[in-house]
Amino acid sequence: MKLQKMVVIGAALSAGLVFVGMSNAGVVSQALEYGPGLSPVTNPFTQTMNFNKFQSSLGTLNSVTVQIADTSRGSVQVTNNSTKTSDYSISLGEQLALKDSSSTVLASFLDQSAASSATIASGNSDTINTTASGSSPVDTLSSNLSQFIGSGQIALLLSGSGVALVSGATPYSAATNSTSAGVVTLDYNYSSGSAAPLPGSGALALIGGVTLIGAMAIRRRAAH
Repeated sequence: MKLQKMVVIGAALSAGLVFVGMSNAGVVSQALEYGPGLSPVTNPFTQTMNFNKFQSSLGTLNSVTVQIADTSRGSVQVTNNSTKTSDYSISLGEQLALKDSSSTVLASFLDQSAASSATIASGNSDTINTTASGSSPVDTLSSNLSQFIGSGQIALLLSGSGVALVSGATPYSAATNSTSAGVVTLDYNYSSGSAAPLPGSGALALIGGVTLIGAMAIRRRAAH
């Protein structure tokens, strides 16, 4: 039994010295604000967002994740141009998109407020004050990453336009007035190879010594 334990210890020591390679993962995160006071309805906007590029000295860039978080506040005025009183469902919306210099869309979504109900008589108008606040899905980019690597900055273009989302008797007209603000977050997901050195002559001698002790014990037991 003692001999068996010695052999197991020798095998475990050998495995622990050889299988020590590891890979470390990291994230570099940046967040830039836009607004407040942008008017996506009366003046659809395009704003440049300058992000620092990824430094290749950190390791290998594997992917870039992008998310837009937006808050729009304003009003929607609906005029019932039909011949009868009608119920309307009204929401404030803002379409946002983030693009690179080649106009490739990196992230986009429609930020939409909760729907409000209004009963509007023929020829009359009603105004709904509301807020839209939401975030886009997290988009992961795993190709064309070279534009994000290097020194300096990368310029991304954020665009926003406001819309009234209305359902009810037609014809009707809708007018919106809103302001927009938010945050664009960019994450660089990278890996850096990190491995402990393989065992040197001293460690190998230790493994050999354990093996030799095991062999000697076997021979002694065989002699007896």
